[in-house]
Amino acid sequence: MNTPDREPLAPPDAALQQSLRQLSGLTHRLMTKERALVKGLAQTLHDKLGQTLAATRMAHETMLTLQESQAAVMPPEIARLQLQMGTLIGQAIAEVRQLLCDLWPPQLEEKGLVAAFDAERAKQSLRQPKVAISFHVDDEAAVARWPVEVEYGAFMVAREALENALRHSGSSPVSVRLSGTAGALQFEISDHGDRMVAAPDGQLRDPGNFGMQDWARMIDAELTVESVAQQGTRLRFCWRPAP
Repeated sequence: MNTPDREPLAPPDAALQQSLRQLSGLTHRLMTKERALVKGLAQTLHDKLGQTLAATRMAHETMLTLQESQAAVMPPEIARLQLQMGTLIGQAIAEVRQLLCDLWPPQLEEKGLVAAFDAERAKQSLRQPKVAISFHVDDEAAVARWPVEVEYGAFMVAREALENALRHSGSSPVSVRLSGTAGALQFEISDHGDRMVAAPDGQLRDPGNFGMQDWARMIDAELTVESVAQQGTRLRFCWRPAP
């Protein structure tokens, strides 16, 4: 009895590699869409909500000016509400600006990765003034620019890595070193904490850190971590263009 021809099964290693390539491609497409969505959302917040709040503040200030020009004496309760309204408008504008910076740092597009990274370090220093954060950039990297997707992916990794380092370091210093040229990019973030989980191969195993691995994979960068009890944690990021 004749049996239908069947395609030979792929070796297990080949099937695994194919699955990994498919997964990598899917991750790349999803994160590319995420980047476009985030940028679009930031633009909408700036162009619509930001402008609406600015117009609201202008209208409020105009109303106060008119009342002062008429030498009108407002009841204390009305004056208190006017003051509260001005404070709330200012707070809303500040919150929208901060959200815009969190979603899409303006320095990243205007001045590049180094400027955005330094601004993030300064922001984190204000949030945690007890932790000293040193930031060292070599001369070539200070003026270099990289492809847009590389700068964005590297920044997302750097921001999360810096937050992790500050969270784990206690009150000990955190060191950031960045180097590279237009054809390469490396940075290293180290602290004296040891709670970031890394396997012997240097890959992150903490589910909360998978996002950094995904961003690194999207731009074909290497991301490794060394974590030793009582000695600290060092995260290394390295990107080079594909040959």
